Amino acid sequence: MLSKPPDVSTVGPHTSVALYIRELDHSDKEYYWSPSSPDGKWELYIQRESPDSRLACFYSLRLRGNNSTESRILFTLWDADVGSGVRANVRWSKDGKALQIDGDTRGFSYEPTPDPMKFDPFNFVYMVEEDKLYAVPSKGGANQQASEKGN
Repeated sequence: MLSKPPDVSTVGPHTSVALYIRELDHSDKEYYWSPSSPDGKWELYIQRESPDSRLACFYSLRLRGNNSTESRILFTLWDADVGSGVRANVRWSKDGKALQIDGDTRGFSYEPTPDPMKFDPFNFVYMVEEDKLYAVPSKGGANQQASEKGN
């Protein structure tokens, strides 16, 4: 399988994805693995893509329609903790049109094999009807605070 790194779009301040990000940020719903959409139309699942002989594993996160044969690969990624599987949390918007996926990975491309001791966090919102993935803007951290101060 060829890898499908996330093709991430930028979030504009007055877009529908920005409204969903605000909804998900203020949701009282727990943030955990919740594969089925609230409207029952979609299910997120994980498929192992790397050969069984490898200790480290490469996976694809996929979305399938519950009442159709439609299936989409959202993106592919390496396990963050070698041999432990995908480390991700998932939650849906109330209407099932947006899906937030947050986790850790050692990378999104199949080659080269990443360093087993280094991983990075990711936080995406996938808009189902648009078939688009967006990076959720950071709420802080040293880099953002420095740029806000003009440094």
